[in-house]
Amino acid sequence: MIHSLTRRTLLLIMTLLALTSVNVSNVPKGHAASLTVTTSGSNIVVNTGAGLVYTINHLGDLISAKMNGIELNGSRPSHTLSGFPPATVSYQLLDSGSTVLITVATQPFTHYYASRAGENIIYMATNLTEAIWGEFRYIFRGNASVLTNRIPESRNEGSPGPVESGDIYGQTDGRTTSKYYGNERAKDLSIKGITGNGVGVFMAYGNRERSSGGPFFRDIQFQDSEVYNYTYSGHSQTEPLRLGLHGPYAYVFTTGSTPNVPAFDWMSSLNLQGWVSDANRGRVILNGLNGIESGYEYTIGFANSNAQYWVNAAGNGAAQKWGMIPGTYVMTVYKGELAVYTENVTVNAGAATTLNTRTITNDPSTAPVVWRIGKWDGTPLEFKNGENISKMHPSDIRNESWGPTNFTVGSPASLFPAVQFRGANTPTTISFNLTAAQAASDHTLKIGITTALYNGRPNVTINGHNHGAGISAQPVGRNITIGTYRGNNTTYTYRLPASQLVAGTNTMNIGPISGSGDLGSWLSASFAYDAIELQVDNHARIQSYNFQDRYIRHANFEARIDPNVSPLGDSQFNIVPGLSDGSAISFESANFPGYYLRHSNYELRLEYNDGTSGFRDDATFRRVNGHADSSWVSYQSYNFPNRYIRHYFYELRIDPISTQADKNDATFKEIFALP
Repeated sequence: MIHSLTRRTLLLIMTLLALTSVNVSNVPKGHAASLTVTTSGSNIVVNTGAGLVYTINHLGDLISAKMNGIELNGSRPSHTLSGFPPATVSYQLLDSGSTVLITVATQPFTHYYASRAGENIIYMATNLTEAIWGEFRYIFRGNASVLTNRIPESRNEGSPGPVESGDIYGQTDGRTTSKYYGNERAKDLSIKGITGNGVGVFMAYGNRERSSGGPFFRDIQFQDSEVYNYTYSGHSQTEPLRLGLHGPYAYVFTTGSTPNVPAFDWMSSLNLQGWVSDANRGRVILNGLNGIESGYEYTIGFANSNAQYWVNAAGNGAAQKWGMIPGTYVMTVYKGELAVYTENVTVNAGAATTLNTRTITNDPSTAPVVWRIGKWDGTPLEFKNGENISKMHPSDIRNESWGPTNFTVGSPASLFPAVQFRGANTPTTISFNLTAAQAASDHTLKIGITTALYNGRPNVTINGHNHGAGISAQPVGRNITIGTYRGNNTTYTYRLPASQLVAGTNTMNIGPISGSGDLGSWLSASFAYDAIELQVDNHARIQSYNFQDRYIRHANFEARIDPNVSPLGDSQFNIVPGLSDGSAISFESANFPGYYLRHSNYELRLEYNDGTSGFRDDATFRRVNGHADSSWVSYQSYNFPNRYIRHYFYELRIDPISTQADKNDATFKEIFALP
């Protein structure tokens, strides 16, 4: 039976009933307590029989939650967003009266509350059908006089006032607090709460498959005595809202101890809108990863417009992810928080998709360097104040001085600033030495950033020579000051010609450039560092065996052999581990980083790496002894092993090799620049 309470019936109910009680049949044997549901005026009152009594009003708000008679909800209602739109609120008694399901039906979503006899838990889920809001959350507004043991970073009480935007507070001792601080990455969310004398309220974050932002996204969890579950927000968000059933999640009420994460699978029997049954889900099995670097956690992420998932990889890179909604996902392998491998994976209902061992192809740590500051892991955590970003405002007295910094290569990364603020610590000056041989060669500088504000990007001055940078695609709004360094990881590449370098000490200044104005020292054009490195341009030119004045080059993105190539960079390639097989090789353009030689219809072209397995296969080759001279080399196609790179009327293609002329055309020599 479904009981419905709407605004239209409110006056009638209040006139006819001072108190209407619904006595529920006895709970089946095996339950330690009985669940009862009553209506009080326009309200639905649920008693789980184990100490929790809570009340839902005619709007769908939670207006009371008592644990053993102690009121844990504050004077303001708990609810989604800042209150439900006009709704129809109804309840059902299920499982012979041992389960209650309360439905709040409105537009554009349906929200559910559910409880079972003997459990002090309010289970929830929310089915969103339209993308009309900038955020979606459920907020429990706790009783501040009772729930006194709170998350220190988000406890604002006692502050004389805000230090930024009305939501970040300064304390009298120089500390800062905010609802944005003390948050966890999405992949680490399990159960967390606040307590008081003999009471506790905990959020079990549950299923994040319809949330947005990926495994490392951070959002608000607490503010003073408030306990949040954000399933979507625009707080430095990298993805759009996903529609469908958000959850399940739950508020768990205790006598103060931290509970276990409750099981949610029983909710499959509730027929919630948007629920996808286990039978209609699939899984992915990854057998392993080649190219793992010890000392890092590897996360396997899956994402499409409909859902997101993640799982930690084992030591050999193996992983299994169960319970996935069918569809085609981008599978991303993260080293720390840096994407180092991607491919598309299709999941089918009721089936397993098995992937053989994959080889990591895009880990920048494998490149030889003159020097490197930090580590390529997608975070600034190893840098100065990096670990404090999620805990406090940059102005917090507990932070070390941000600078400006003079940094000598070889010093600990902990002396290098995690963030470059135009208004606070610019420039950062780096000093490094080069030998005469090194200074005689061109170099490449790479700066990785994790996020940026106001289109901030690294402007580099090397020995007085300036190098600008373009805008990267980053989330809108504040980031570092609200406790997150996550954005869209971007690597900037700068070509440093030998004419700008000197033997001995070289000096480099780094600071943000931006076309936007600043709002203060901390709300200024800025970016967070991932890593910085200097590479000698150890580019290879690939010489033809039978036309030794000619070299492989790209011209209008077509590959051929020519003499007297200009610009020279068109005939220079980084020979890197093979995109599909690390024991093979790929040819990355020196002057178009990210572009590789690949075959298409057997013809070689220079194309941008789109991350697909087809591209990787086409751009991978194996070095073998030269067909015409074993002291030279030939290049065997990875996915067409009976074909080799050869020139034909000076244009490059892959062909079977049989005649002596074929062998001559398919033989080359790699000539490297100064080491």
